[in-house]
Amino acid sequence: MPKALVLAGGGARGAYHIGAWQALIEMGWKFDIVTGTSVGSLNGTLVALDQFDIAKSMWLSIDDRDVMEIPHKMLSRDTVDFVKDFATKGGVSLAPLENMIVRFVDEQQVRASKCRYGLVTVNADTKTPLELTIDEIPQGRLVDYMLASSAFTPFLRPRTIDGEKYIDGGFYDNLPRNLAARMGADEIVEVDLDSLGLDRPLDAEHRDIKTTRISSWHDLGSILEFKPEKAKRNMDLGYLDAYKAFGRLEGRAYAFKKGETDKMYTAFGMRLMEKCQSLYDRHPTVMLAAEVYNRAERKNPKTLEDKFFAVLEGAMEAADLYEGEVYTLENLPQLIKAAPKTKYHSVFEKFAEEKAVKKLLEKISEKDIKNIYLSLLKSVI
Repeated sequence: MPKALVLAGGGARGAYHIGAWQALIEMGWKFDIVTGTSVGSLNGTLVALDQFDIAKSMWLSIDDRDVMEIPHKMLSRDTVDFVKDFATKGGVSLAPLENMIVRFVDEQQVRASKCRYGLVTVNADTKTPLELTIDEIPQGRLVDYMLASSAFTPFLRPRTIDGEKYIDGGFYDNLPRNLAARMGADEIVEVDLDSLGLDRPLDAEHRDIKTTRISSWHDLGSILEFKPEKAKRNMDLGYLDAYKAFGRLEGRAYAFKKGETDKMYTAFGMRLMEKCQSLYDRHPTVMLAAEVYNRAERKNPKTLEDKFFAVLEGAMEAADLYEGEVYTLENLPQLIKAAPKTKYHSVFEKFAEEKAVKKLLEKISEKDIKNIYLSLLKSVI
């Protein structure tokens, strides 16, 4: 059964792909096909070449100027030239990215790889999408088509190939699962970046292909801000989300070791939910704010387990715990105890007079709900 890895476009969010790829390697996945759009087409070549270490090192050191030709000083002659180029040539030059691709990607090795490669771009002159396998890309033109797939206009400059302009493949298909299907995939693992661009579902004749989606609960940041610290966070999220997608970790906004949430519920979850319900019963304003928070944060709890997750993860967010770690019953309580107290702390720990509680909670907003959850959690662990 040919297995395909499908990588979405999303610019600087592409480090997420690398974290997911690391987890997939650890889980024993080997891919026969890799397709990508935009940054997915760039990372896809490294997957085809089986160069994980290079990909990880590159993303952990990448900076804006490694990708785009932008001035070092805002008030300089370089800035004037940059603005002129931007206006007359239709966007920022990707010359630094081209230099990096030439350093890391050997076209002949990609062509010889057992993992077959494909990408998506769009002919801007004819408005024609191109879904190209490595065999359909003319010899010597792989770098051109990778840059064409990545040319997110109007900010980034179109790529001219044989006198015609080409732009980002996301304008046609940002997650090229149909290309993977055409290349013979019987199973697809797709890594989404929740970015701009069209996301075309599998065509009717391919709907029976088993597909596993890896995506983030969190905002992965700007698509045009390339920074090592942001790449590290997104890599960590991709790694954990891949394990979640295959049921090897639990959680939504955070990651928990398999079986740990049941242990947490037994240890303190029932008392936590009882306190929440008591608070909601006595103060409907808090209940309404919690419902607004749950909708805004995409929690939408329906079962008791969902409600526990919503409260637990809301408290963890209020405690500013890093979302790129794995949490257990052993390490989480200590981290919660160490979190700074909120203005609601005394209300729930010392059981202040009902009159004072009511005054504090009468104008509560959904933004305060996470701090309430943190104070409640602190009171039960």
